[in-house]
Amino acid sequence: MEPQEEEKIIEKIASFVVAEGLEAAIIPILEFSRPFGWIGGQLGRFTVGPWLYLFGGSRFIKYFSFLEKKENLDNLVNKIEELSKNQKKEGGKRSRH
Repeated sequence: MEPQEEEKIIEKIASFVVAEGLEAAIIPILEFSRPFGWIGGQLGRFTVGPWLYLFGGSRFIKYFSFLEKKENLDNLVNKIEELSKNQKKEGGKRSRH
């Protein structure tokens, strides 16, 4: 997966999390699951992967690749924290996507 594509995924997920006000719940989950990211990516590929190809959802395979890299989870947590801080500075406005 290209770094630009990883950045797009990070931005998309982080923006959604902050817009919905889920950062307080998601950050601890990401922190806890960080050591298991690779296992989760592999497990997803193994269990869901064949079904995605059969039903035309192969574009979701990139998310399994994303989860397998520990630094992506680190970057996602950092981006969520950054967007959350920026939102608080702007007066707490939540933007819907």
